[in-house]
Formats: sequence, C-alpha cells, structure tokens
Amino acid sequence: MRSVELRGTFSPELLADVDAVIHLAGIAHQNATEQDYDAVNFDATVRLGQAALAAGVGHFVFVSSVKAMGAPRDELPRSEEDCIVPDDPYGLSKWRAENTLRRELGGTALRLSIVRPALVYGPGVKGNLQLLAQGVSRGLPRPPMGGERSCIALGDLVTILCAAVSAPPRAPRVWIACAESYSTQQIYDLFCAASGKAPGRAWLPRWAWQLAAAGVDVVQRNPRQTTFKRLFAAERY
Repeated sequence: MRSVELRGTFSPELLADVDAVIHLAGIAHQNATEQDYDAVNFDATVRLGQAALAAGVGHFVFVSSVKAMGAPRDELPRSEEDCIVPDDPYGLSKWRAENTLRRELGGTALRLSIVRPALVYGPGVKGNLQLLAQGVSRGLPRPPMGGERSCIALGDLVTILCAAVSAPPRAPRVWIACAESYSTQQIYDLFCAASGKAPGRAWLPRWAWQLAAAGVDVVQRNPRQTTFKRLFAAERY
C-alpha cells in the first residue's frame, strides 16, 4: 500500500493501483466559517470518494466524528443509530459527508466504512484537552464533578482504522470508536499524575468554571458559548 498526497482537484489517476483510502483530512478545533467547514469537511470528502470510485479503489474509510450524530439528548450511552441532525457547522459538515458518501457509494464496487471517533487523546492533543493540560501545568484548581465523556487513545484509533481497512464491509457501515469514559475531574487527576503533581485538593465552584469558560468563549470569539458544555456535559457512547 502506498501513500498519496492529494492537492486541488482529486484526479482518479492519482489513485491508480491504490487498494484503500483512509480519509483523515478535515477542519476541527477551529472557529472556522460555515463555508470553510462545508468546503473541506463535506465537499472535498465527497469529491475524494468520487475520485476513489472512478479509480477503482476497493475500500474507502472515512474518519468522521461522533459530532455527526448531533447533540446528546441525555447522559445515556449512545449507539451508532442514535442520531439527530447536528446544529453546529462542524458536526453538520461531517453528517452531510456521511450521508452523501452512503448515497453515492452504496451499491457500487467501492466498499465504504465510516468511523466516528469519540474524544481522541494522545501526543499533540488540541482543543479543550489541551487547555486543561495547560491549566494543570499552571496550577489550575481541581474541577468539580461533572458529566463523563467517552474517549479513545490515538494509538487505539490507529489500530481500529487498520482493522477496518483489512475487513471491508459488504454494504456501507458505521462504527463509533471509543473506549473508557472519564469526567473532567478524572482527566484533571490523570494529568496531575502524568506530570508528577500531587492530586489537587482546592477546587473552584461550578459557577466559577462557568464564568471562566465564558471568558474563553469571548477570547476565542466563540458565539455559541460552548466551552463549559464541552468540559462538563455528559457525552457517552
């Protein structure tokens, strides 16, 4: 198997003699415009799938996101079928890409696997995990108990993707990739342990975290005010 870097127009010739495509590219952890999410996460994904089909590629693995399932209704674990239309640009772009790929590639010779990772952690982590890690290193007080989030280690996600490539489904299939669930407080404690710090005893009340999260939203120009929800809302799969 060889690696091919595609730029601009996705020419089928660039995918000649390719057995499988794992599509990982996308915009995430950014305050991008809705048009940017649409262009990269939806349009470019669909065009790559079409190019793979035209080139005779055998298997297309699309790395989507659990955000394509929309916001959770409650704290119960969700299965692949427990979906609503997302109300955020990132999730919506992934949801549209999933549906279009299933519609256009279903029934063709190109096998389709869709993998929805939960919160991914590992070297170079970004987003709110990065902010929390930075906070721990700077003496951030221990957060209160809150909702749990399903996570998956980067190495485990890679293993899952390799397994998906080696076992193409007969019809388009969707899988959630996740392992254990952790609360923000548990993640904080793990960051402390990894950095050799003693577990924090002082803690900020919930209202203080809400205020601090609102400040982060202002600095990051996040009109949806979602930082606190990302830190403390339950999201289990």
